[in-house]
Amino acid sequence: MLTSVGDPILYPIASATDVTRTWGLALAGSVELNLETYSEDSSCSKIVYAEIGTGNCPESPTCTIKNDDNGEFLDAAGESCIEDRDTYLQTAFEGASYLTIETYSSNCVGDLYDTRSYLADGKYHPYKFGHFKIAEATTKRPRCSYPIQVATPVNGTKIGLL
Repeated sequence: MLTSVGDPILYPIASATDVTRTWGLALAGSVELNLETYSEDSSCSKIVYAEIGTGNCPESPTCTIKNDDNGEFLDAAGESCIEDRDTYLQTAFEGASYLTIETYSSNCVGDLYDTRSYLADGKYHPYKFGHFKIAEATTKRPRCSYPIQVATPVNGTKIGLL
């Protein structure tokens, strides 16, 4: 049961200020984390979704532009390596609010499987499985004992707390 902010998979909407986003490359001997991002610009710099895991890292950072059937720009997918998840997330969204969800292999007691972070500005954005929209709550809501839906991507997949 999730009881407070700071539990393994319950994180508040976060905001950082006065930061610059940079690609992080690991130093020799450190642990490299695979970073996959989705952006709304062709240079992979306006991050709206970031997935951080322990998969294989590319030899060098990539930015792949995706177009629709008419050849119009849709989004851009980036892939790179970083050393520190928290440091990256403090800079990735350039001071904007975001939601981070951690996934685990089983029962939240095993190793962290991956981290998925979403821009939380109330607008629709592209990501790995379609589009999503996440907004900060403007009023306090009472604590509930039933499932609470926190986001519904355009393609219908629900992201929420159980």
